[in-house]
Amino acid sequence: MIVQSNTIDVEDKVARAIQEIGSNTFILAAPFAIEPSLAERLAKEGRIGGYVADEPSDGLAVAGNWLDATRSCWRLKPGGSATVLFLGAETSVGGRMLLEAFRAGVREIVLVSASNAAIRIPVIASLARRAAVMLMARVRKRVMPGWGSYENAFAELYSQVGTAFRIPPGQVVADRALLVIGSLGPGGAERQVTTTAIGLVERSDWRPIVAVSGLANGGDFHLGALSAARIPVETVDNNPMCLHGDFCRGILAASCRRAPDGFDQIAHIILCYASFIAEMRPALVHCWMDYCNVLAGIAADMAGEPALVLSGRSVAPDNFDLHQPYMLPGYRALLARRPNDPFTNNSQAGAVDYARWLGVEKDRFVVIHNGFDFPQLPPTHAVQDLLMTLGIPKGAPVIGTIIRFSEEKRPFLWLDVAAATLKHIPECYCVAFGEGPLLEEARRKVGKRGLAHRIKLPGLTRNPWIALAAMDVFVLTSRVEGLPNVLVEAQAMGVPVVTTGNGGMVETYIDGETGLTERTQRAGPLAEAIVSILKDPTRLHHMSQRARAFALDHFHREAMVQATLSAYVKAGNVRSPVPRGAFDWSPAHE
Repeated sequence: MIVQSNTIDVEDKVARAIQEIGSNTFILAAPFAIEPSLAERLAKEGRIGGYVADEPSDGLAVAGNWLDATRSCWRLKPGGSATVLFLGAETSVGGRMLLEAFRAGVREIVLVSASNAAIRIPVIASLARRAAVMLMARVRKRVMPGWGSYENAFAELYSQVGTAFRIPPGQVVADRALLVIGSLGPGGAERQVTTTAIGLVERSDWRPIVAVSGLANGGDFHLGALSAARIPVETVDNNPMCLHGDFCRGILAASCRRAPDGFDQIAHIILCYASFIAEMRPALVHCWMDYCNVLAGIAADMAGEPALVLSGRSVAPDNFDLHQPYMLPGYRALLARRPNDPFTNNSQAGAVDYARWLGVEKDRFVVIHNGFDFPQLPPTHAVQDLLMTLGIPKGAPVIGTIIRFSEEKRPFLWLDVAAATLKHIPECYCVAFGEGPLLEEARRKVGKRGLAHRIKLPGLTRNPWIALAAMDVFVLTSRVEGLPNVLVEAQAMGVPVVTTGNGGMVETYIDGETGLTERTQRAGPLAEAIVSILKDPTRLHHMSQRARAFALDHFHREAMVQATLSAYVKAGNVRSPVPRGAFDWSPAHE
């Protein structure tokens, strides 16, 4: 299977680089946004010589800036350093980057791998090798046009598979919808798949089946809810019998010979999905997130699915380090073959960004905001029990968050915001629920600051509603978001929000009424926004009441299910979903 890259701890990689390289004068660069405050601090401490910023700047620590969002081209200031530490994959260091590095006097780009070994890329030698490869590629393209491109690899895969997995029209199960996602872990997309499937059962004649790649390692978080609703969950076989036959083995062998490196893995996954879909025979396939959209989507097309819906749940994947080079050409191959099937996104910001990345019109996308089954407010004793468990006294102001401790969520910025808030309101407590690769480092940072008695990092919560109800203000510091579920859920519990306003965040609240936006991305101003709410009890009460009413009015599950059913009709009009009863939802009926 294709392995996604892990989230990177910037400070840890810098420390490893100093240890491996024996120098602290290098320029720091990354395929994701580096917090300016973090980079400035590292430079001030003498741990780096400068960094590559998102935008042009005359800051003392700024050694250059990126020229495009894909991090494939930069501008470096001459004479900055002979070495660049790049916190990304070796395959991300392109020819344009190397050429600009050479012009700026950089002689070596160093990567620190997952095993903490330094990978050194000599700039001049790498440029020479690339020139030779380009020359050879031109020769090969003359002999074999399209050799080595993903575009041609997907086209050839389509040609080789042909109709081998095609479902005979008379054998399609007319009311079966297959919802495909990687797992049922504790993420927002997995929650929306679960909510959608349950809504389809309750509000339409569709009989959904949820298909996953696996349920291990926490991937069964939402399994109980689906089981309670009697919705089948199937695991896609990654080694079906058909792959052992001469036909599939021939396809995979061809993928090794002429396609880009690793395409045989991609072909393997597509064939697994195609075999599974052909066996399930659904009338509609609904894929969620990029991995499944591309690979299961192409497989569904190969199986002749009458209706296909793709769902992006954030901004485009080139904003993240999980972006894979097959995704863009894979999407384009699929969308070209299925021009009428809808591509949904849960935010306007996400739809605009995907349209930018794919080079298509925004009208191609259908925006369906996330929907929720909002519970009653938790009883006071349940909230007090949680606070007591966390060591938070009754009546103390609480700022909180629920996040994955990963780079794009910027947990270290959140810690800076919490510490800055404590300077203004010493009696305040701060709690961040969640797990992820940066959790232990975050705990170490809190300990070093001597704030473990005020900043609590308890890990994953199994009851997010009670966790949210225990907060007075919810704070989200992500550098990028689609439509973050947790902002809606916080408001549903009567908790106003403070955010950096990135991506689709601002689509989830009313700025100034149910939340506040602080676009400087700096800890001080974010803390000031929090303090402005906590120190004004009348304002806090009004924002709390307004937040709950807004969330319940605009993000109830029925609206999402109805919009999803409309997308299903648009996908192929394979059947007109008939709602079971009128949509009688209102806050009073909660």
